[in-house]
Amino acid sequence: MTPDIDFSKIRAERGDQREGFEEFSAQIFHRHRVAAGSRYERYRGAGGDGGVEAIWRLPTGKVIGLQSKYFLPLKAAHLSQLEKSLDTALDNHPDLETYIVTLPFDPTPTVKARKGEGQAEKLETWRKGLIARAGKRGVTIGVEWWYGSELKSRLLGMDNSDGRILYWFGSSHLSMATLESAATVAEGVAGPRYSPRLRVGNDSGDTIKAFGLDPGWPAVHEGWCARLRGAAGVWNALSPEAHLGPSAQILAALRDANLHFAAVEDLSFKEADRGALQKLASQTLPIAQSLEDAVKDAFDSMHGNENDNIRWRQWQAAFQAAFPAADLDRARDACTLLRDILAFAESPAAIAAGAGTLLMRGPAGIGKTHTTIDATKERISAGRGHWPYSDRK
Repeated sequence: MTPDIDFSKIRAERGDQREGFEEFSAQIFHRHRVAAGSRYERYRGAGGDGGVEAIWRLPTGKVIGLQSKYFLPLKAAHLSQLEKSLDTALDNHPDLETYIVTLPFDPTPTVKARKGEGQAEKLETWRKGLIARAGKRGVTIGVEWWYGSELKSRLLGMDNSDGRILYWFGSSHLSMATLESAATVAEGVAGPRYSPRLRVGNDSGDTIKAFGLDPGWPAVHEGWCARLRGAAGVWNALSPEAHLGPSAQILAALRDANLHFAAVEDLSFKEADRGALQKLASQTLPIAQSLEDAVKDAFDSMHGNENDNIRWRQWQAAFQAAFPAADLDRARDACTLLRDILAFAESPAAIAAGAGTLLMRGPAGIGKTHTTIDATKERISAGRGHWPYSDRK
């Protein structure tokens, strides 16, 4: 469904709707019909080139300039902004012959029953004043307002207008109604290939949940942060005294990993988190393995390889109140944990969670359609219809 064209909800550029309206206006202006041989120039930065966001340089040498003004609502003080912009435009482009100003609304008319003039009359007065202002500098120009209705008309006349409308005015989330409609259509298209009474057993459903950062993603409930905090506490208090350097590196990696797994548990996980986990695990695992080898050699030298077993450990703990294999066990636990972190970071689910696009591939009959519909319906039934799509497809 194509969204309404509502300029108060236009897409922001660099976090600013004014910049979004500027870029939108420049794209509309780029399709403005001009004489053959004209050259389009787009300017960037606050204030554009100074009074204009873009120009058409005509074969005659004259210039048509564009200025966007995101005035919502229109205020009396905006006239001075327009005058300043026009002055700057004329300073930079003395050959300006037409000054087009885009406005994100349609003006109200003057109503006799109400006091004061309407926006249409006020803007017409302003337009004539801008022309006269240029005339005092010896420059004859035309000033045009491109109101909201004019911008809509030009947008609808562009190629792929539906896609452009969706880009500029679409919501950043799929609504519950949109998801429900999509699921219904998908069921109809699938026909006998889908039955809600049949559940397909594969990992794809979990991958889809990860992609949607759904609370049902298993990793959210696997206790990663608790596990990492526990391991970090052990390494902070009981690091092998003979190997303080490697121990410090392992401790730092565990603490860093905890921060990124917190993003899993609060459903804010991004590709940067996944990449950081993959990097720290792949870099720290060899350190932990080398530490394990060193501690193992020390253990074998003192206690013998034959005593590296659970029964000997239990005997030492019960009858000697000693834990001579503690350093070795901690090193092995660290290696196991780092391998698990690396496996998670390289898993399809983690990759999907940090990705902007998810493509499901495989031969016919393995459950792609079934799994996708099930995952969507499960999300709907849980009341989680707001699935981000602005950066996920």
